[in-house]
Amino acid sequence: MDLITQTAITTSSTLVNGLQADYYEGRNFNILRQTKLNPTVNFLWQAGAPSSSLPSDNFSVRWTGQVQPKYSETYTFYTNSDDGIKLWVNGIPLIDNWLPHEATENSGTITLNAGQLYTIQLEYYDLVGDAVAQLMWSSPSQTKEIIPQSQLFPSSILSANSVLETAKPAASFIDSIGINTLSVTMTRLTATTL
Repeated sequence: MDLITQTAITTSSTLVNGLQADYYEGRNFNILRQTKLNPTVNFLWQAGAPSSSLPSDNFSVRWTGQVQPKYSETYTFYTNSDDGIKLWVNGIPLIDNWLPHEATENSGTITLNAGQLYTIQLEYYDLVGDAVAQLMWSSPSQTKEIIPQSQLFPSSILSANSVLETAKPAASFIDSIGINTLSVTMTRLTATTL
């Protein structure tokens, strides 16, 4: 008689607030290089690169998730960026300054309800020189500040131990009928979609 032993694998996970950040090489979201959770959008990279997998110039970032206002009133969203930036809240475009520029503040307004989650998407690129990306808000009851981590949520349930897996290129993979498949690099973030 065979003895079968079952092993339970458990992991402790702590949910983390913030926005999912997809980092790309190229100004137009050309080659995905990294996906991670950013607690806030408050980056002063200057002439440096956001990570070792990206160049210091000619990169782009797309932040996605949800934002939760504290008050039911009209909010002003602000971006400070060097270079291009676009912002959507609840699917509504609030900021569109996609031309190269020095550090510039832009703003847009929208009425929101306290405690409700709204989709948010922020797109940014750096062409050359200094790189700056900041996302702020204010309202009649809320002083102007970087949107805090406590009010930002990823679109997926991510934990501090979420895994980023990068598949190896399939350049040498031969399928079942002997055809060499196209070389593709894929990135998968292990998470549960809401």
